[in-house]
Amino acid sequence: MFTVWMIAFATVFAGTIFHTSTGLAEYHHPCNRECVLNGPMVCEYNFTVENFYTMSRACHACPFVEADCYRPHCISTNGLARNVLAVNRQIPGPSIEVCQGDTVRVWVTNLMDDGSSTSIHWHGLEQRGTNFMDGAARVTQCDIGPHETFRYEFTADNAGTHWWHSHTGVQLGDGLYGAFIVREPPSSDSRYSMYDKDLSGHVMLINDWPDKPQIYRYMEEMQDRWMHPYLGINVLLNGRGRKHLVDGDPGALGLTMNPNATYTPYETFNVNNGQRYRFRAIGAATRCYFRVSIQDHVITVVTSDGNPVTPSTVDSFMIHPGERYDFILHADQISGDYWVRVQAFGDCRWGGGHGSAILHYQDCDLCEDEPQTLPEGEEFDHELKGTILNPDSEFFYDGQHETHEYIEQKTLRYDHRDFWKNETYHDERVDVRYYMNLRYQANDNSMYSHPDYYPQESRYGLITPTINNLTLYRPTLPLATQWEDVTHKRLCNASTVDTVNDCNDDLCYCTHMLDVEMGQVVEFFIYGQANDPHQMHLHGYTFRVVGDGHVTNNWNDNKAFNSVTMQEVIERDRNGEFPRILTNPIYKDTITVHSKGGYSIIRFKADNPGVWFFHCHNEGHLMQGMALLVKVGRPVHTMDGAKQFPHPPNYFPVCGKTVGHLNKIKQCDVSGASALVVQMSTVILVAVYSLLLL
Repeated sequence: MFTVWMIAFATVFAGTIFHTSTGLAEYHHPCNRECVLNGPMVCEYNFTVENFYTMSRACHACPFVEADCYRPHCISTNGLARNVLAVNRQIPGPSIEVCQGDTVRVWVTNLMDDGSSTSIHWHGLEQRGTNFMDGAARVTQCDIGPHETFRYEFTADNAGTHWWHSHTGVQLGDGLYGAFIVREPPSSDSRYSMYDKDLSGHVMLINDWPDKPQIYRYMEEMQDRWMHPYLGINVLLNGRGRKHLVDGDPGALGLTMNPNATYTPYETFNVNNGQRYRFRAIGAATRCYFRVSIQDHVITVVTSDGNPVTPSTVDSFMIHPGERYDFILHADQISGDYWVRVQAFGDCRWGGGHGSAILHYQDCDLCEDEPQTLPEGEEFDHELKGTILNPDSEFFYDGQHETHEYIEQKTLRYDHRDFWKNETYHDERVDVRYYMNLRYQANDNSMYSHPDYYPQESRYGLITPTINNLTLYRPTLPLATQWEDVTHKRLCNASTVDTVNDCNDDLCYCTHMLDVEMGQVVEFFIYGQANDPHQMHLHGYTFRVVGDGHVTNNWNDNKAFNSVTMQEVIERDRNGEFPRILTNPIYKDTITVHSKGGYSIIRFKADNPGVWFFHCHNEGHLMQGMALLVKVGRPVHTMDGAKQFPHPPNYFPVCGKTVGHLNKIKQCDVSGASALVVQMSTVILVAVYSLLLL
């Protein structure tokens, strides 16, 4: 990517930053306002991406002096010092809070010391007409290289709880993420009558946090063993947690105090008795999923991925990577402090897999000034109580469904309440139906193994996740903006490759892409033939969930799904065994395909042209290629008609020309034959681009 030189530069961030009792830095940005009809603004932000460090000198005497943990640039996390990636030296990064219809302009400057590139994806924003701003490196844009600045600009077109995160490597898991909230006027907000307050301080970003950087963990899994029992994973809420005792020497900082070991502070959510609050929970994890509950309180879930659903009053809910749930909490208990409890599942169930925060009633006369005095140990009380929303497969295989109340996601419906009308799709014709098998490939592939020196079985059971046995090779140039510069021989899908016979000895490593015409109705039938859930996220669209369940309901045999092949699933579907939800299906952009035979069926109308990522939101699975691209419309003028891809602005960078060298990794081309992947080494070009400030 070319370095972008700005010949004119406006104020990139309006407002100041200060730290409160919560872990999120609050922004007095003019765009964080009460929304009104026909009142759009241009909202400008500056993101500086850097290598940084937790428990650094910026933290002074944290946690011995708790106030120091809230100093600018102090990233305390769970008390363990480690290197991180940060935007504006904070984790989570800056929150973007705007109104529907606002223009969002974000200047991202890459100052990472290690020479890494980056990109930012705006998860949940549909990017209608701005596919090139989606932030998927080498799909919709060039990587943002060292000491380069990239200008993102787009319209916040769909309201709801969204978030932003790096879409390069495993950077998300090391701190490159934050909230992106798009509010709407009260007259348009179907949930408005259900709450009294919708506060910035009630955004709840939940992520998994290993003791070592994500690339360490990833490479350990790829080249050593799948799950190292001593590599602990913690859970953070808004970047705060409590796992490691800090036993430093405050005297070294020129302070005199008790040097006894202590913990970093929890995140705190403040409420007042009698008020109803809208909380916004974001699954910002890289691999693990969570059950969220609040001590002695019930909550009412009202949206999923920013879209209104049947209000469901429950005691807890499950949230997976990429998902978001808004819930209403009525502060109707005796004023005091209560635990916010997050129990982790998946890989996080080992090594300290839990997180906690504090719900603090500010009008509590008997409470301490600082709400950190709840009895230790109660935050770990994860006993399943009451009703749970969206339970995972283990809930059924463990027999908990026989003793506990539950609400499955497939029973939820789209619910616009005050503007209620049934949405029916019984007469809809599906133009493209694509069956996807999410499974693991157990071959001696040359990417992660060697058949002679260290074969697959030496990896302690880790096998490579694929979609229809295909492994995505991400192109070296962005297809969305440089379609004619890309070698199309690398494009493939299940119709061009014999995935049953040709992908067993090694990976079929190619650019897995589906070609869809504008206006077509597309249906994905996704079958999870694996022991793990897969959280599948589609960029550029909000899809309808028209089916959800398991291919077998034999809860007494958690391996029964292994005998159900993809071909059998297709035949059963054609025989009508998997009915569609065609009245008021819920809308989402991230769907969890449950483990051990789970399936999900999604539909969308292809009316947003461009190249869009569809991938598992487990970051390790994405790194290994569990993804594909959906091309909607014509990228260039052809005999069939005019170009339909949106044209990027004049200042948009163009990736440099490339030269190639051969790599021994086998790749499948469109004819089904084997070819060699040509990896491209960039020829560094120097150019100066003018930015057109609108």
